[in-house]
Amino acid sequence: MDDARRTLLSELIERLGYRFHDIGLLDTALTHTSYVKGEKRRVPHSERLEFLGDAVLETCVSRRLYDCAPPLAEGVMTRLRAMVVREEALCVAARRLDVGPCLLLSRGEEHTQGRDKPSILADALEAVIGAVFVD
Repeated sequence: MDDARRTLLSELIERLGYRFHDIGLLDTALTHTSYVKGEKRRVPHSERLEFLGDAVLETCVSRRLYDCAPPLAEGVMTRLRAMVVREEALCVAARRLDVGPCLLLSRGEEHTQGRDKPSILADALEAVIGAVFVD
């Protein structure tokens, strides 16, 4: 990892408010599959961390909703969780954290403004959550 990349990740770490023991996990979380597959690079990418982060986020939100007083009905909790754990909400959070500049993307994704695509930003945030969980 070069100095410029390390600086970008350090700045994101500050915004996240979490100190990684293994910064490589964060680097992997921000490595889009296009960067690896499209360019034939042999580095890990974010998909596995994204899978895990999605589950962790759903669990955390579910627990917060479960702990609400007065207790909420199951159907209400399900609808509220869906409002939080959806692409639009995750994209807004990723933009607030300025995740886009930290992403490693293929030249094709760079060309099509991949750093600002809601699906890529939402997936990246899930992968970051997964990285925090693993770390």
